Amino acid sequence: MLNLLSSRYSTRLKASLLSRRHSFASSSSSTTSSASSSSRKYVSSSLSGDILDRYSWSLSGSAKASSSPLKGLLLDLSDAVPDITRRFRRFHGLKPEQVLELLLGFESELQRCGKVRPLWNIFRWASKQHKGFKHHSQVYEIMASLLIREGMVKEAELLLLEMEKDGETLDNEVVFCDLIQKYVDGFDSRKAVMLFDWMRGKGLVPLSSCYETLIDHLVRVCKTESAYRVCLDWVEARDESYNMNKIGKVIELLCLDHRVQEARDLARKLSNQTSSIYSRICLGYNEKQDFEDLLSFIREVKYKPDVFVGNRIVHSLCRKFGSERAYVYTEELQRLGFKPDEATYGILIGWCCHEGDLKRAFLYLSEIASKGLKPDVYSYNAVLSGLFRKGLWEHTGCVLEEMKENGVLLGLSTVKVMVAGYCKARRFEEAKKIVKEASKVEDPLTKVGFDPLAVRLKRDNGSGLSKAEFFDELGNGLYLDTDLDAYEEKVNMVLDRSVLPEFNLLIVGACEDGDLHRALSLLDEMPRWGQKLSRRGFTVLMKSLCVSRSYVRVSVSLMRKWPKLANQLDGETLNFLVQEYCKKGLSRQSKLIFHRMSHQTHLHIDNFLVYGYYSCGDYLNSLRYLSAMISEGMRPNKRSLRVVISSLCESGDVKKAMELWEVMESKGWSFGSSVVQTKIAESLISRGDMAKAEDFLTCVTRNGLMAPYYDNVIKKLTGLGSLSVAVHLLNIMLKNRKIPDSSSYDSVINGLLRCSSNKLDEARDFHAEMLELGLSPSVSTWSGLVHKYIEACQVMEAERLIKSMVELGGTPSQEMFKVVIDRFRVENNTVKASEMVEMMQKCGYEVDFETHWSLISNMSSCKEKKTEAGQGFLSRLLSGNGFSWKR
Repeated sequence: MLNLLSSRYSTRLKASLLSRRHSFASSSSSTTSSASSSSRKYVSSSLSGDILDRYSWSLSGSAKASSSPLKGLLLDLSDAVPDITRRFRRFHGLKPEQVLELLLGFESELQRCGKVRPLWNIFRWASKQHKGFKHHSQVYEIMASLLIREGMVKEAELLLLEMEKDGETLDNEVVFCDLIQKYVDGFDSRKAVMLFDWMRGKGLVPLSSCYETLIDHLVRVCKTESAYRVCLDWVEARDESYNMNKIGKVIELLCLDHRVQEARDLARKLSNQTSSIYSRICLGYNEKQDFEDLLSFIREVKYKPDVFVGNRIVHSLCRKFGSERAYVYTEELQRLGFKPDEATYGILIGWCCHEGDLKRAFLYLSEIASKGLKPDVYSYNAVLSGLFRKGLWEHTGCVLEEMKENGVLLGLSTVKVMVAGYCKARRFEEAKKIVKEASKVEDPLTKVGFDPLAVRLKRDNGSGLSKAEFFDELGNGLYLDTDLDAYEEKVNMVLDRSVLPEFNLLIVGACEDGDLHRALSLLDEMPRWGQKLSRRGFTVLMKSLCVSRSYVRVSVSLMRKWPKLANQLDGETLNFLVQEYCKKGLSRQSKLIFHRMSHQTHLHIDNFLVYGYYSCGDYLNSLRYLSAMISEGMRPNKRSLRVVISSLCESGDVKKAMELWEVMESKGWSFGSSVVQTKIAESLISRGDMAKAEDFLTCVTRNGLMAPYYDNVIKKLTGLGSLSVAVHLLNIMLKNRKIPDSSSYDSVINGLLRCSSNKLDEARDFHAEMLELGLSPSVSTWSGLVHKYIEACQVMEAERLIKSMVELGGTPSQEMFKVVIDRFRVENNTVKASEMVEMMQKCGYEVDFETHWSLISNMSSCKEKKTEAGQGFLSRLLSGNGFSWKR
């Protein structure tokens, strides 16, 4: 099954979709014959009889009609083609040429569409007159066209399948394109794509209008994989590269799914690549946070980013790396042709103020003026907020003066910043002046959002400890009689939000206030500031727009503009939209949303079944439902993939687990699940298939599919001697800012120490790194290093390790002390040996007689050296073993 799902396909048509188990006309309620369906493929260019049998039930009513006499059947058509039916009533049966005559006569009377079903009944009856009856090929074509035109899709499916059974071929692309259109009208994406694949498998090329309709539908329902395949085939088959609108939507959908490389592959096939295509690919790289490849792409295609693309990149860089690094990147973009505007510098100013770097914020403000641009009100608000946050309220007046000189009006947003800032600084008189200048409202606290009754100013008249926080112009000590924590939190929130204008919050606020005109204005302004609509912002906006009769059609256009966001709407929102659209007569749009709701429900049910069968131990059915989901273009959730791959690995079927992983990778599904990766790697290692395990781990880390933790895999790899891969995974974790477990370091160090070649220096480096990260090496790691240093005749390093271990609160083993003492004895370094003996005794170990006697013997030939305390070695040695020393 998984082989059919893998992505081994040609550039035009993927074999995975040309080898489906079901035909384009399959029905969800039909029963399957697994023995015959498992070996069936489209490549054979024939549909099996088993599928035909499955669909015979769909026309049970027609079967009854077919048993009626010919006269009765012709009676229903007598008012449509009376001249023909009058002659045919004399016959007991019909010849193929007579059926053709009847259809040709009926075709000229297309206005009598209600008579298609009686005609279909005659067609079916004629087919069963006697064995060997065969219709003319033209009859099939006319009948199929009439059925599709009448909307009798099930009957048309059965007709096409019977043609396959009889060995007839229908080479009329128009018939198939009309049927695909019917599937699209019925929101049946699966059958539409399957019929398309069936057509292409027979060498038929759909009409351009069919390609457009199908691609547009697949983009709307976010079927990225199918849309990409159909679009790629369109470009290759008909060279429709001039239709950049549809192709651009597919490229955008690919980029939103982080499948930028496939978007580039599709763009390369276009003879006329436009800046809009390049813009979408650049935004795709930006979504992936792949800024190095983004620059490489811009250089390669010599594309000059516009302000919308450039500002989105700058905003993303500021969010990820900070304003300083973003500015360096912006300079590189300028060298490649990007021309920043006032919004570009406004983004940098906002992030500088957010970071507290007012100096650079003012530099960017002056740079706007030097380029002949005028700062936006959002830039001024950010600078004002930054000054108030730093307590530099005295300098805000200069900024206000500059705003007036540049013609920037003192709007409500600026007034709110000034009032909040002055309230933070306890400068209430200045706050009142600002409010008076902007309006007749004299209470500044209402501008910030406070209840005036909850915040009161009181004079400090007490004789005890002073409560005064600030003083008025007369020198009176005043204080705020309110919840100071809540007060500070409120003013800080206003200032923080003004530093970085969050358009999604502004749009939500405008919708809640009922100001849809302002909400849409903010939506238009949003891209210039490098921001994109969030899921919550889109949800609130859609609900508000569809309620209003004036703006309901705007909501429809937004659904088409952002299919990805539309596909993320929850069931409650979709249900609300369906009701509102129905009230306002937008039936097609309500049907489309209803289809999306049913698709989501179907997806949830399938995911539930996958996990449910797994929980019951029925791994076969769990895998079957997961495979069916993938084959139908649905994306399983993380849990479904995790449990199925885990069950495959646990049952020893690593091959299928690998195949499923390849399908995920080919579709660009990056789930970031460490469980999936480690399960596959561990299973390969357990089977002893080290080569495949190493290739797999190298592949997933190279492609950026990095799991957060590889500790278990690292330990298994080092145990089997694959140190290079283990070290590679450990480095990946560090680059991902994930600190490996101490046992991972222990296993790597011990693995290096076991190597026949000299890896002592590398082991020492890992040990030092381990200590710097605050990890505690195991006793076996310390011991292994000590023994290796002794073998290398580096006893001083071994001594240093023991002392470090003691300083860090560890207790060296008696064996570690013994090998170091013995080495000092060999080198006749009695002083160092005695120090080790003393440390050994402090750790609670008793020195054996042999070591005692050896040290005493070594000292008998020379004077006993004194320590700093004046006590000799022998006295310390004996006192450590319970003897008292008397002078």
